[in-house]
Amino acid sequence: MSNRNRNIRDGIVVLPSSGERVNRHVTFARPLISGNAAEWSGPDSPDSDNDSDDREDAGLLGNSIGNGNGIGNGNGIGNGNGNGNGNAARAKSRTRANWDSWQKRLRVPTPVARFIEAWNLKPALKCSLAYLCGSLAIYMPAFAALFGRNDGKHMVTTVAVYFHPARTRGSMAEGTIFATIAVLYSFMVSAGIFGTAVLFGNLGNMLLGHIVILAVFCVGGLGLVGWTKLKMASPSANVSCSLASIIIVTTLTKDGTAQEGVFNVAKIMQTAAMAVCAIIISTTISNLLWPIFAVKELRKCMTESTYAFSTMLEAITKGFIDGSEEPLLQPSFQTAADNHKKTFTDLAKHLYEARFEHYLKGTEQTYDLELRLVECLQKLAQALGGLQSAAKTQFSLLEQSDQIDPYLTGYQDRHGSFSSYAPTIPPEELQSSAEDGDVLVVVTGRSLFDQFIHHLGPSMRSLAVTIKLMLDELPFGPAPDYTVDVNPHFRTSLRDALELYTEKRKVALDQLYNSQDISGRKSADLAADQEEVAASCGHFAYSLEDFGKGLFDLLEILDQLETIQELPLPRSWNWLKPWRLFATRLDLESRQKTVDRVLPQQLPEGLTDVRALQEEIAHRDNNTHRNLGYRLWKALRVFRREDVKFAFKVGLGAAIYASPSFISFTRPIYSHYRGEWGLISYMIVTSMTLGATNTSGLYRFIGTIIGASAAVVSWVYFPEMPTALALCGWFLSFLCFTMTLNYPDKASFGRFILLTYNITALYAYTISMKDEDGDDDDEGGVNPIITEIALHRVLSVLAGITWGLIISRYVWPISARKKLREGLSVLWLRMALIWKRDPLNSLNEAVAPSEVAPYMQIGEEIHLQQALLRLQSLLEQIPFEFRLKGPFPIADFTEILTNTQAMLDAFHGMSVIIAKEPQSSAREVAILVFTSAERRELCSRIFQLFYVLSSSMRSGFPLPDTMPSIVRSRDRLLMKIHRFREEDNDGERGQSEEDFALIYAYVLLTGRIAEGLEKCARSIKILHGVIDEEMLEI
Repeated sequence: MSNRNRNIRDGIVVLPSSGERVNRHVTFARPLISGNAAEWSGPDSPDSDNDSDDREDAGLLGNSIGNGNGIGNGNGIGNGNGNGNGNAARAKSRTRANWDSWQKRLRVPTPVARFIEAWNLKPALKCSLAYLCGSLAIYMPAFAALFGRNDGKHMVTTVAVYFHPARTRGSMAEGTIFATIAVLYSFMVSAGIFGTAVLFGNLGNMLLGHIVILAVFCVGGLGLVGWTKLKMASPSANVSCSLASIIIVTTLTKDGTAQEGVFNVAKIMQTAAMAVCAIIISTTISNLLWPIFAVKELRKCMTESTYAFSTMLEAITKGFIDGSEEPLLQPSFQTAADNHKKTFTDLAKHLYEARFEHYLKGTEQTYDLELRLVECLQKLAQALGGLQSAAKTQFSLLEQSDQIDPYLTGYQDRHGSFSSYAPTIPPEELQSSAEDGDVLVVVTGRSLFDQFIHHLGPSMRSLAVTIKLMLDELPFGPAPDYTVDVNPHFRTSLRDALELYTEKRKVALDQLYNSQDISGRKSADLAADQEEVAASCGHFAYSLEDFGKGLFDLLEILDQLETIQELPLPRSWNWLKPWRLFATRLDLESRQKTVDRVLPQQLPEGLTDVRALQEEIAHRDNNTHRNLGYRLWKALRVFRREDVKFAFKVGLGAAIYASPSFISFTRPIYSHYRGEWGLISYMIVTSMTLGATNTSGLYRFIGTIIGASAAVVSWVYFPEMPTALALCGWFLSFLCFTMTLNYPDKASFGRFILLTYNITALYAYTISMKDEDGDDDDEGGVNPIITEIALHRVLSVLAGITWGLIISRYVWPISARKKLREGLSVLWLRMALIWKRDPLNSLNEAVAPSEVAPYMQIGEEIHLQQALLRLQSLLEQIPFEFRLKGPFPIADFTEILTNTQAMLDAFHGMSVIIAKEPQSSAREVAILVFTSAERRELCSRIFQLFYVLSSSMRSGFPLPDTMPSIVRSRDRLLMKIHRFREEDNDGERGQSEEDFALIYAYVLLTGRIAEGLEKCARSIKILHGVIDEEMLEI
């Protein structure tokens, strides 16, 4: 039974705005300003009929309300800007009000503004304007003359479609770098193609020259483009790879100069000039029209993160104190949790883009501080996850405690496995113990939790309220500037609040756990249940303190940012100084060598065991490993990598598709049907897996039909009318970019519509103006037949898509379904090997903090997280892979990946806890030694479960009916902790309850891992079912 709005003692609260300590009742309700009084809103607001003397909440939080940065004066109103300069603040406020009044006159109506913002119409308008400016290279003769006589001037609009201006300045800088590299690479490949053609033409052996061009520049050049696209896996890199493919294919097969052995420098320069022109147009519009700054977007995300932290901390703390999960089920909490996940995804993106902006401005120091700020937010998120995990564990334990009384339901019959740790006490011994005052104590989990809340509940609520009031104002000021504006009293207030909470926590926990209810003799089952409740309560208390410490680190970084904001540092531009980069690299290498000397074990023990076994096998006297064939097989292992095979098959497919353009009797057909656009389509749609290729191919084909249809309609109604055609193209681009920006997963669909429109309508206008290098009556010549042009484009694109599907399906096919299963299996195996070595052994074995070897390296953590992200992307591709068995069970695999992510979070949480205090106290070491056998057994069970799940996922066989149990091993560990507490009551090893924090966190995190494994096993049983006859066939 939950205690809704539990009444607990008042605690001492530190007001963050003034640092004042007050001993009053406080709730999480938010104060609202109305005139000169503070009004309350929220579920915890005091009753309106209370007397003014009883409304201590309003007086308490009224002190925290100020004007701007002001310090509260006790009446709910602040006193200016924190330095007493009230007149300046009022003058600034009047100026701002006058400016706002003018802005209101210029603003569009609110519903229209909301519609524009909701559908990202401003960025879409920017992109369409860039497209319109690019189309002027076709419709404006003076502009078109810059690129000579060329029927491929629609390249400007094509590049503008890929390199659109709806990006932040940092993203534009990154895209410009990638696009420049793509253009230079294409220039080198094109020069190589023409140089090879000229060389073999002079030698009189064009056939051999064509073979070399296809083998080197098509297989190798385009294969490298495909490999780069796969390895980089970023939007900017994908755009640049598509740009490089367009330029290379155009040079390779379109004009025929490579086939004739002519070095056409003008063609290369024209193509490069068109690409550079489009980049300049997009960059200019991006910076001049509604510019977007990654730094501001980053700070906006940080502000949203702290607000989400505030809402989640309020709900979690209130739910934990009340012993009810209801606050965590409210829509406000679910919305905050969803925003928190989305915001943290955006944080990494905006931080990466902000780096380019800072580097361009020469403010690398500011970027370093923002990087540390994001790391602090990640630590706060980890502490918040610990709070939520402890709260959910507590809810589960309280629910079990309310349903079953473990002392009255024959627990000794149900848990006979504990007899070795807690033997049954005969009745005569119980009677003798009772006469001696040593009685068997029975305290349920609910009563123990009530005692914990009675001792520590007021302090937890007081600290949470202090932190929440700070989070509501951090870390930056309001939009659009998001300047650093931190109350100067926050740091001292938070330091005082943490010191007060730490003092209260030590006293409260020591009193609670040294009481007879906890430390007295009891049954094994009851002891394990009580220790689990104690672990969740203790972990919640320590996680709340960690959250406060992380917030204190955040305030220190904000103070440094505010100092730089008021007194800017000189611009550095260190990235332009090669000698500094070289020195930094040497410093990193020296530090890495130092780390290698201190931590020689670079892999977890499980992985090291595997490597040792491999080395042992390799050194055996085995003739198989000595022969030349085996050595050659080992030397060529790089060609067995899937990324290398993918690059080779992409290049090989491109060479086969381009070969008709080098054969005299097939080249006219290739040119008539514009085979170069089929080859470009092949390069764009071919992906690593069948599902991704099918997805891209479907979007490409439908987009091609829509784009060709739009081009036909535009040309039929406005033939050879440049103004009308330009406006039609602008309107179509506006619609496509609106869809692209609002539905990122359908971005390729909108791009393909515009690309087909370009190569149909814009090409038709170009040849109608006789703006081509040669007299070509193909497709109507100066009187273009738009339907024939559109048909040729559709057929060419369809041929390229079909060829991409054939290559993906029959040349080293990679199924997303198979890749997902294999990836999950390997991921679980890696996790099993990591946990096989008890994480706490490193603390027990180390003599000094510098000798602590982390059970999981940072690189290993990143690798596992990246692997899980790749598996999630594979799951999105699977619905597009056809199979006769019916739809793939997406929901079940989604649940498996979600539970795997939760287990990875537990792995990371254990790593953070170990890294936080690598040096254990004497009592902590004693606890670790005392529980080493039980922890070893628990790690072994976890390893076995991971291994069984990995094997079942890899083989497809059903799981056995009986699985290794983690619950029993975990209960034995809890009982062993209780035995240590019993034997430690003499005080010889110390009395601080903090020494149990590490083992409590370990118990909670193993519980999360056990829960995740159980859910994954349940999903696999549903997926694989039972053994059938087909599986047993030999």
